[in-house]
Amino acid sequence: MAALMLQRAATLALACLALIGCTSAAAAPARNVLEKYSNRRQLPAPIESDKGLRETLAGLDTGRVQVFEEYLDSPRFSLDEYTEAIVAFLRDKYAASPPDVIVAGGPEVLRFMLSNRDRLFPGVPVVHEGVWASALPPQLPEGVIGVPHAVEFGRSLDLALQLHPRCRRVVFVTRTAPGVDRDWHAAMVAEAGRIRDRVQVEFITDQPHGTLLARLARVPPGTVVFSTGYFSDGADRAFNPTEALRDMASAAAAPGYSGYDTSLGSGVVGGVMRPFREVGREAGALVNELLAGTPSSALAGREGSPARAHLDWRQLQRWSVDSRAVPRDAVVHFRQPTLWEAYRSQVMLGLGIVLLQAALIAWLLAERLRRRRAEQAVARQRFALAHASRLAVAGELTAAIAHEIHQPLGAILSNAEAAEV
Repeated sequence: MAALMLQRAATLALACLALIGCTSAAAAPARNVLEKYSNRRQLPAPIESDKGLRETLAGLDTGRVQVFEEYLDSPRFSLDEYTEAIVAFLRDKYAASPPDVIVAGGPEVLRFMLSNRDRLFPGVPVVHEGVWASALPPQLPEGVIGVPHAVEFGRSLDLALQLHPRCRRVVFVTRTAPGVDRDWHAAMVAEAGRIRDRVQVEFITDQPHGTLLARLARVPPGTVVFSTGYFSDGADRAFNPTEALRDMASAAAAPGYSGYDTSLGSGVVGGVMRPFREVGREAGALVNELLAGTPSSALAGREGSPARAHLDWRQLQRWSVDSRAVPRDAVVHFRQPTLWEAYRSQVMLGLGIVLLQAALIAWLLAERLRRRRAEQAVARQRFALAHASRLAVAGELTAAIAHEIHQPLGAILSNAEAAEV
């Protein structure tokens, strides 16, 4: 009896410990991830990066991890002018819920974090995403890691010349305003020097939007337009780069190419790109490992997925691009599926019904042919029987007539013979 009571007490104690453990786990505070993006919320790049990050983060669906977003709205506003205000705002806002990991999306926000990290969130690891390798400092501080973003302007130009072998001129549309626009311009100038021995190069830089569109409408045949859009035109009007590209693609008398996947669907043919959604997934994988306790030093030096050609099928058709020139590993977007691709099961069902109907019709035709042959055989037999019947009747009639004639003739013959006697 005493042993039974001790066993029950031990079981109850274990149950209580398990309950306490579950309660403690449930009461454990969520891990906080702070996303900071250079641009404003509505731009496609931060939207796609955020989607990729959230798709990858472990514990987001259970509440063990929660994500906060902040946008610096660069380059519309200079960070140098309100750095102190941002630092004070972020420090006060997240004082009660400090981040466990910070995701820095873009070169401007990374520079901001490197300069103010100790004042904001000392010792908190930072994962950068969407930052060119050339925009990274030679040596990142401890706790700052990420995957450099490959922007393949050169490979995009090579792709354009491959798809348009008759191209004789490349027109670059750029802007030299401070910030990302100037970085894009410098990168295109470097690539222009590399292809000058193959094609003529022209730059349309710092032009008002309307003037630019008019010039693009007059470009001669054999031209390719390359641009990433811009955040402001030559008249200092603010633009969404994707919207600027859409206007350029509509007005230009030549195919357009870009280096970012967010430009797909705006009217450009495409380019060699790493989608921002993949960039967000790679950052999310690093965040997962940091939250799991992996030291940042063990995660440094990782490389991202390779850039690939991404093309708009509608623009390939519009500019009569030879499909044989498209790279085999290219990702083709907006391609209209064939009837077989879109409705394979329905087509197979329809073909099955048609084949079944065809088999049924063939069987019915065969049955009809067999019936007709049988009817013809019966008709022939009836005809033969009727003919035989007619012959029999004719024979009987002939015998009767002969009999009727034979009797009088016999009598006459007998009488004649008697008279002679």
